[in-house]
Amino acid sequence: MNYSMRHIISLLAVVIASSSTFATDNSIFDRPQSLDDDFEPRLLKYPRENLFTGADISASGILDNHPLEIAIDGDYDFHNYLKREGKKRPGYLTIDMKQQKQFNAIAFWHGHNANWFRYKIECSQDGTNWVSVVERPRLLRAPSAHEGFYHQFEPIQARYVKFTILNNGYLTEIECYNTADTPLNGCVSSLNVSHRSNIIPVKTGNKQWSAIAWKGERVAGQFAIWSDIKSEYARLSTTDLVNQDGNVIPMQNVKACFMRYVSANGIAIPDIIETDTHIDIPSKTIRPIWLRIDVPRSANPGVYKGELTFRANRGREFIFDLNVKVINRTLPPPSQWKFWLDLYINYSAIANLHKVEPCSDEHLRILKPYLTMAAEAGQKPIMISLSHKGYNCQYHPMSWLIKRTLLADGSWYFDYTDFDRYVELAEECGIKGQISCHSMYSFGYSKARCTYKDQASGDMIQKLLLPGTPEYEEFWIPFLENFVLHLKEKQWLDRAVMWFDERPLQLIQKAIELIHKYAPGLNCGSVGHYGKELSENTRDLCIKGWNDRISDSGLNWRSERGLTTTFYTCWNPARPNTFTASPPVENVWMGWHAAARGFDGYLRWGFCNWNRDPFETTDYFSTTERSGDAWLIYPGPRSSMRFERLREGIQDFEKIRILRNELKKNGKNNQKRLDALNKLLQNFQPSKTGKPLDNVGTPEEIARDIQKGKEILNFIDE
Repeated sequence: MNYSMRHIISLLAVVIASSSTFATDNSIFDRPQSLDDDFEPRLLKYPRENLFTGADISASGILDNHPLEIAIDGDYDFHNYLKREGKKRPGYLTIDMKQQKQFNAIAFWHGHNANWFRYKIECSQDGTNWVSVVERPRLLRAPSAHEGFYHQFEPIQARYVKFTILNNGYLTEIECYNTADTPLNGCVSSLNVSHRSNIIPVKTGNKQWSAIAWKGERVAGQFAIWSDIKSEYARLSTTDLVNQDGNVIPMQNVKACFMRYVSANGIAIPDIIETDTHIDIPSKTIRPIWLRIDVPRSANPGVYKGELTFRANRGREFIFDLNVKVINRTLPPPSQWKFWLDLYINYSAIANLHKVEPCSDEHLRILKPYLTMAAEAGQKPIMISLSHKGYNCQYHPMSWLIKRTLLADGSWYFDYTDFDRYVELAEECGIKGQISCHSMYSFGYSKARCTYKDQASGDMIQKLLLPGTPEYEEFWIPFLENFVLHLKEKQWLDRAVMWFDERPLQLIQKAIELIHKYAPGLNCGSVGHYGKELSENTRDLCIKGWNDRISDSGLNWRSERGLTTTFYTCWNPARPNTFTASPPVENVWMGWHAAARGFDGYLRWGFCNWNRDPFETTDYFSTTERSGDAWLIYPGPRSSMRFERLREGIQDFEKIRILRNELKKNGKNNQKRLDALNKLLQNFQPSKTGKPLDNVGTPEEIARDIQKGKEILNFIDE
C-alpha cells in the first residue's frame, strides 16, 4: 500500500518508539510446567472384581428412604444413600455373598453430607460368629465423597460382611476385593468411560480391542492398566497393523499415549493425552491409555491386526490385541470437510504460556502445532482481535494484530504486519476459511474497547465507546475504509467477517449499518441469542445451542444462499456439553446434533483460554461443575479426551452428509436406509422430541443412539 513521504517518516517514528510499548504482557505462568508438577490423584480404590456383586443384603436400624440394594449396585450417585435410623443405636448392613470367598480389602463411599464418621466392619463364615477387621470408634474426618474410604487387611475367608454405622454417617456404595492376584493387569475400556480417581468401572481380562473404520478415518480406543507394585519407566509401543493379504497400516499411524489426570471441581479426571513416551505409575493405581489410529486413505479394505504393548521395569509387560476392519468407503481429508468448526484460538494465551513476544518469529513457530491440531479437526475461521485486549477472556486478553497509531498530523496509520503474518501462518497450517475479526464491539465489556497509540505523547490510549455514537463512528470509519483497501490488496475481502459476540441486538445492528456504509463488501457475523433478527445481515450466524431461535425454514433460507449457520455451547447448557466432567459421549453428540438439526457446524469459545495452571485444574471462573469451559486442549500442545471425541462427532457428521447425498441420488432403492438414518437423527433434535436441550437423554441413551447411528453408517452397503 502506498504512503506519502510524510506518512513514511511518521511510520519510522512509530516503529522506533514502540519497540517496547507493544511488548507482551508479563506471563501469568509463574513456574514452568513439568510432569512432576501435574495433578495426579491419590487413588484409594484398587480396581478388582467387586465380590459384593450379586450378593444379598439385609439391615437393621437403617432408614427405608432407599432400597438397600443401592449400597451394592455399582452406582455412585452420592445423592442416594442409606442412613442410620435414630440417634441412640447403631445401624448395620449385612451382606451375604452366598458362599465363602477370600478377600483382603473393602472400600466404601459416604453420602455428600457426611463430614465425620464412626464405623466398624466385621466378617463371618456362618453369620453368627464375627471377626472385626476394621474399627473406627472415634470420629474420623471423612474424605471427599468421590474418594471414599479404603481399608486393606490380612486375607480372610468369609461369607458374610457386616458394616455398622456408629454415628450419623451416610453410605452410598460399599465394595469388597481380593487384591492378592497378579501384579500387573489391564483391560480394554469403553470410550464412554472416564476413569475417575475412585470410581473405576473396570472389568478384568478383556485384551481384545476392535473397531470399524472408513479409509481416511481416525478411530480411537481406551485401555486401562494397573499394578500391585510401582511401575517405573512405564512405556507403550505399537506394531504395524497387517491384514491377511499383507497390506499394512504402519505403526506411525498407530499411536498409544498415557492419559493424565486433572482436577475439575476437586475431582480427579483423566483428560490430558500425554505426549511423553514414559511415566512412572504408583502402585495400586489405574492408568488409562489412549489409542489413536489414522487409517490411510490408500488402505485396502480388510481386517488389520496388530498389538499394543505396555512395558515397565522388571521385564513386566501386558499386551493388547488390536483389530481394525477397514471398509470400502473413504472419508475426505479435514481440509475438504463441510463441517464448520469454529474454535476460538487465543494466540495471546499461547504466547504468554511460552513467554515469548506476540507475533515474533518464535511465537509463530510455537503456534504451528496448535493451529495444525485445530485444522486437522476441521477448523475453518481464523480468529483475530482488532483492539488491544479487545476480547475479554480473563487470564489472557487477546492482543491486537492490527496496531493503530494516531499520527502527529491527526491522521491514522494502521500496521498490518502481524495480521498478515498470522493469517498466512494459519493458511500454511491448513486453516483457510474466513477471517473472523473480533472486538469492533468487544465481548465482555459494556462498551466497545477502542485502543490506539498516540504518536505525540507516546501513550497508549483506551476509550470505551458505544456503537451509534459520533465518537464511535469517528474512531472506526477511518479504519474500515483503510481495512477494505488492505483486504482487497491481499485478496482477502471475501473472507473477512466482522464478528460480534453476545452483544445487545440494537448495538450490533448499529455497528453493522456502519460497516455496510463505509466498508462495502465486508461481511458480518454474530454469535449469540439472535436468529431471525440478524439472519439477513450476517454471512456467519451462530445460535445458542440450548435454545436456538431459528426455524427450519430460516435454516433452509440461509443454506440456499450459501450462508453459514452453526450452534454453540459455553457456560450453558449444563448438558450436553464439553466440560471436563461431562460424560465423554456428549462431545460426540455435537456433531450428531448439527447433522440432525441442519446446522453447518459448531462453535466453542474455549480452545486454549487457559487459567494460571491448566495442568493442575480446569476450573476457570470458580470451582464449579462447569470446569473445563475455557479450553479443550492443553499446553504442548497436548490433546484431550474431550477434543478427540468432539473430532469423532465431526467425522460422523461428514459420514452422514456423504451417505445422505448418495442415498438421495440412488432413489427408491435406498429409501428405506435413508428413512432409517433420518428417523434415528430425530433423537438428536430436542425440538423434535419435545425435550429441552438440558434433557436430551441420559449419557447411556445418547451412547446407544450414537452406536446405532454408527452401525448404519458403517454397514450401509451390506
